[in-house]
Amino acid sequence: MNAPDVRYKAVLFDLDDTLIDRRRAFATFAERFFAAEPAVRAASTLEEATKLLIKWDARGATARPKLFELAQARWPGIDSDLEKQVRRFWAVLIAAFRPDEMVIKFLARLNDASMPWGIITNGGPQQFEKLAQVGLSGLPPFVITSEAFGASKPDASIFGEGLRRLGSRAQETLFVGDNPSADISGAAAVRMPTAWVRAGRKWWIYGDPVPDFEIDHVSELEKVVLPRAAR
Repeated sequence: MNAPDVRYKAVLFDLDDTLIDRRRAFATFAERFFAAEPAVRAASTLEEATKLLIKWDARGATARPKLFELAQARWPGIDSDLEKQVRRFWAVLIAAFRPDEMVIKFLARLNDASMPWGIITNGGPQQFEKLAQVGLSGLPPFVITSEAFGASKPDASIFGEGLRRLGSRAQETLFVGDNPSADISGAAAVRMPTAWVRAGRKWWIYGDPVPDFEIDHVSELEKVVLPRAAR
């Protein structure tokens, strides 16, 4: 990786809504939840219910039991068994993920070019199920989940563990993620350059630190992380 056009020597990625489309999968869950719960259909339209579920979910930041506690408060007639609701949630959500061939090809190119990379994701064992569902199992050199590591982004220690496994310095390692706080601010705090997956949002509402790149898809980063011969 000594080619002069390679800007970074290693890359770390977030998972949800960075390498895989969680927003789309969650919308599928919302549709299935609406269809399965008469109490929801009696009180709300599909559009209203979906908007509320997306708001409560907070892009995955809300604990699953809390999500369904909020749903019960809004729609008292839904199934009150929280454990069952959580199990159904994971089964539906994970099954709703779809492969992205552009992501698969991009990550395969990183491996072919011997570019060190890995994944740091908040979550637990379900993250590996998602990777399998979208055809990414076996591609990442390593995956660090917050549950297994014992700290969540934006804690500096989990970024430090990623750098340790890569064997690279923060300043030469690009972090790619969608969450302004957990990903961009967290990585910037340890002096990593950042690329933000904007998903239709505008950065100006978030303030500093400003990401080094704003992208719509990770494959846009090929020119800054791959040697010219590997593109």
